[in-house]
Formats: sequence, C-alpha cells, structure tokens
Amino acid sequence: MRLPLMTTRRWIVAVAVFALLFAASGLGRSLHYQRIANVHFGMYEQLYAPDMHDPRPWAIRMQRRATYHLGLYIKYREAARFPWLPVEPDPPEPK
Repeated sequence: MRLPLMTTRRWIVAVAVFALLFAASGLGRSLHYQRIANVHFGMYEQLYAPDMHDPRPWAIRMQRRATYHLGLYIKYREAARFPWLPVEPDPPEPK
C-alpha cells in the first residue's frame, strides 16, 4: 500500500494541528502557575501589615513569611508568562 503524498496543503494542516497542541499544553501550564502565584499573593496580603518595622519577634517572623510569599508570587508570575522554561524548586519556608 502506498502512503499518500504530503502536499503543501497537508503540511500546513499538520503544522497547524501541531501548533495548536503545543499552545494548549503551554496554556495549561501557564494557568497552573498563575493559580499558584495568586495563592502566594493572597498569603502575602494576609501577612503584610503597615507596621512591618515593629522590632518584636512575632512581627519579624511575619515580615519574613510575607517576604517569602512575595518572592514566590514573583517567581510563579514569571513562570506563568514563560511556561516553557523550567521552574526551580521552592526554598524552604522560614521558621
């Protein structure tokens, strides 16, 4: 049995199908990273307070945790913009 010839039209259709599949997989990763970024931004908003320069130990811990979540928000926001790039593991949460 002879295989069908690949005409220009068939090549265009094949490339378009491949591009749609590739874009759909990137869109899913992008949405996933955007959801994670939103969670970390919500945590940052909960922990951040205007009096962050309070020298008491609990305020310092809250400031460290807020900074941690802000850093993860920025990391995952960038990962959502460029879903084809690898993402490093998260650092450990501060005590």
